[in-house]
Amino acid sequence: MRIPFSLILASSLLIGLPSVQAEMVWSKKPSSGKMGGMQHGGMSGQATNKGKKSGGAMNHRRGKTFYLSDSVGASIVMLKPNLEEKEITLKGKNGKLNVPSTGVDNYHALVATRVEDQLHESAIRYVYMRGKPSKVSPTKLVESDKFPLEIIPEPYVRGHRRYLSNDSIKLRVDFKGEPLANAWVGLSTSNGSKLEANTDSEGRVSFIFPDDFKNVRPGRSKNPAGEFILRTGISTEGMLYRTNLAAPYSTDPSHWESMNAGLFLMIGGIITGLLIMRREKPKKIVKKRKAA
Repeated sequence: MRIPFSLILASSLLIGLPSVQAEMVWSKKPSSGKMGGMQHGGMSGQATNKGKKSGGAMNHRRGKTFYLSDSVGASIVMLKPNLEEKEITLKGKNGKLNVPSTGVDNYHALVATRVEDQLHESAIRYVYMRGKPSKVSPTKLVESDKFPLEIIPEPYVRGHRRYLSNDSIKLRVDFKGEPLANAWVGLSTSNGSKLEANTDSEGRVSFIFPDDFKNVRPGRSKNPAGEFILRTGISTEGMLYRTNLAAPYSTDPSHWESMNAGLFLMIGGIITGLLIMRREKPKKIVKKRKAA
């Protein structure tokens, strides 16, 4: 029997999983140790697995750095676009990873798995790497079987684009290679938003990214990207499966595009008004001379 994820916390306590509150999550910043911000509530709002806030900038010259929270006991690999595995090693207690170069471009996958007692946990993050053309579609990597339970973007955002607030993201949840119907899926952001929905009969679900950035300034570079986490889980045949996918999302450019358009119209109106005034002034002077 399959148990919805809203009941996972209760069921996990009954079968005695002491680490149920911990969670592996890939992020750009090390965990602060505070259980806040990136959390979800399940379908009934009562499941309380919590993640961590994440954000920060990346120095391209020094390569890409990520952190895996609660990484003790995890098996970690990086998948290349052609699905070849590359071993990676975390450094320090905060799970720091300096992503090694593979020499090829396109998306790579940071894959973390942990199995203990009756819990199977997994976390994934797709990272765009530069190098020689891989000549492989990112669909091959995204659609490949990596975990028993997996959240699969359809499709994943392309390399030179970004997930943006107000954009829609379409997903599929697979369990052991088959679409999982009526599965709870939660989306939470580092800006404090939480959304949840259930998959349809084909295991599909979609969300619209919340427009939750504060103090938006003109230009993408003026607005640091936020982080979002997608989560799902299932309890079946005495085993608890849970998985998450983390990625960045950016401010909807319509914010400053509309500001720029408004400013352009305002300046255009001022210039037009000045031109009209200049044309009207000589006419009035001519009329006064004639009257004299």
